[in-house]
Amino acid sequence: MKKILLITTAVILAVYLIATFFWTGKFSAGETCTGLTVNIEESSTNYVTKEFILSELDRERLNPKNKPVSEAGIDKIEAMFNGKDYVESAECYITNDGIVHLDIVPIKPVMRVFDSTGSYYLNRQGKRMAANANIFIDLPVVTGNFTNYTEPLKLLPMLEYIEKDEFLRNLVTQVEVKDTNNIFIVPNIVGHIINMGTTDHFQSKFAKLMRMYKEVMPVKGWETYDTINLKWDHQIVATKRNKKSRLSIETYDPTTEEEAPTLEMVEKSEKKKTTDN
Repeated sequence: MKKILLITTAVILAVYLIATFFWTGKFSAGETCTGLTVNIEESSTNYVTKEFILSELDRERLNPKNKPVSEAGIDKIEAMFNGKDYVESAECYITNDGIVHLDIVPIKPVMRVFDSTGSYYLNRQGKRMAANANIFIDLPVVTGNFTNYTEPLKLLPMLEYIEKDEFLRNLVTQVEVKDTNNIFIVPNIVGHIINMGTTDHFQSKFAKLMRMYKEVMPVKGWETYDTINLKWDHQIVATKRNKKSRLSIETYDPTTEEEAPTLEMVEKSEKKKTTDN
């Protein structure tokens, strides 16, 4: 029992000494900061570099190296970087050896937004980072007029679904929000756009789109339609290109077990339309 008590006491004492070593202010007024270490959390986009952080410190005259410890400005440094739009979080502290440590977590944007206020990147928490010519991050592009910064985040589940699917990832170039009931996808396939309606049940809507691409478009022609509308359950409404002044609408129901239209069926249909006209 005494042995256990001695071990426990020794552990508590060791923890106390370590904590005191790192966290108590044992510097005299004349001691100086001996160095600065900048740690940046790695990410898939290295748009925040140590060189850039050091240049920011120098520009604001906040580089603590060789300054007296009492003038290191640890709190100012931390507050400055936490206020930057390209930083998700920043922590600044000094260890007993006189070295100042600055830990930076860059913002992790999930989309790039274009709206009436300009262009910016947005993270999951709704924090935005202004886009500029020096930074390019390959992310889904969202356009529209939004009432607040977080509104585009409602698209995130659909965007993440697109990102995980190889075909959709290569297909979708942009999402355009006209209003809450008309969300358009601009595909890589030139010639038409896709109206998702809302983001409700987007998985089943993409399934309908895939069937349209596989069974209808190769027969009807990839330039036949200018809009594929997925708003409604159990059907696709495809708007034909308007060569005259009126719209021609065709409805394709993907829940039926009917065969996809054959070339012969298409030709008969087109001949009938010509005769009727």
